[in-house]
Amino acid sequence: MCAILGSPRATMFEILLTANAERGTFSTGISIISKGESGVDVDTTKFPGALDLDRFPFSTDEMFDEEDYYIGHLQAPTSSEREWREKTSHPFSTTSYTSFHNGVLTNSEKLKDKYDLQDCNLVDSSVIPQLIKSFASTMWNLHDVLADVCGHLEGTFGLCVVDNDDGSIYLARQGSALFINQSTGDFSSIKGSDGWVSVPEGKILQYKPAEERHKWHQVADFKTDSPYLFL
Repeated sequence: MCAILGSPRATMFEILLTANAERGTFSTGISIISKGESGVDVDTTKFPGALDLDRFPFSTDEMFDEEDYYIGHLQAPTSSEREWREKTSHPFSTTSYTSFHNGVLTNSEKLKDKYDLQDCNLVDSSVIPQLIKSFASTMWNLHDVLADVCGHLEGTFGLCVVDNDDGSIYLARQGSALFINQSTGDFSSIKGSDGWVSVPEGKILQYKPAEERHKWHQVADFKTDSPYLFL
């Protein structure tokens, strides 16, 4: 069991990290999305063990800028990787995409072979940004790319993908728990008390911090084989 979470507010991000802490004590990863004069910057830090903000190599003042967006992943040990290594710890990324995954993919090895995905590792989640990269090489619309990628994933997932080029954030889920707060722009594997709703299965949601804060928009549908989806 792992957790993914995010918020445009520093104080809420700390609250969500604490609330989700018990879901993943093997590894912690945090990405800060910010926009500067040269474009979008996705700054990621990973470290072994349970959540400990004191271990980050930057000060609290530098980390918590209210103009940024913060995303966290709290990882439990996987069946394939029980010794901490930065390469096998969330989030996983390419030059253009960063992904955070909670769940278990059952066809990751098949996807590696079918699409000749080279830069993956033993952790199932590592196929996700590589699959996005592969599909994006032949499809121009990222919404369609993400829908196609999610349609190819078997098993369970609560998924967050960051477009490193423009800072957009995308959510999708199949089986795994994932919730949003439309009035605040937060998301979490654990449901909050007021204003939180489940991300609908088979839908891609987008959040664009620079354009309209605190709004998640549905931008695509994907075919889901979730055992928990009843029509």
